[in-house]
Amino acid sequence: MGTNQMALHSDRDKGQCLRNTADQKGRLGQPNCSTDSGCTVTEASPNSFGAGFASAGGGVFATQFDVTG
Repeated sequence: MGTNQMALHSDRDKGQCLRNTADQKGRLGQPNCSTDSGCTVTEASPNSFGAGFASAGGGVFATQFDVTG
């Protein structure tokens, strides 16, 4: 795997929650967040994962989940 992939999960919208027209740098895979795989987005940057990420100085990805949304 050469790039990072993110998955978003939600039961709020039973239909399409992301579109290819969204302002994002990644490539949209599965657009329906209510499926088992969730909405998937493949990062387009070669330094978002693995050796490319490490050579760029590495880092930490953090997510905060909040009951208020």
